[in-house]
Amino acid sequence: MTKDAAQFLIFMAMLLGSAFIGGLAIDQRWARGLEIPIGFGWVFLILVSTGFIIGGKQGAKALLSSTLLMWTLAAIGALLIAWLAIAGAGHSL
Repeated sequence: MTKDAAQFLIFMAMLLGSAFIGGLAIDQRWARGLEIPIGFGWVFLILVSTGFIIGGKQGAKALLSSTLLMWTLAAIGALLIAWLAIAGAGHSL
């Protein structure tokens, strides 16, 4: 088995395993109201483990930091668009 095939199998096992565990956790009575933190934790786990599978510790850091940067930039862009929409609606009144 090639290195790429082994990495793919590890990735698939991690993805399906974490989805199974996340699904079991979300379905529990104690998880009511904690869906959003559990979801963020699940996404964090997926990003870090995928980065680690691909590039080790450096890959995990790079994938997590670049994802956080892109989400921050997307939130800033959304706030700018909302501000422009609100300002435009004020002119049309």
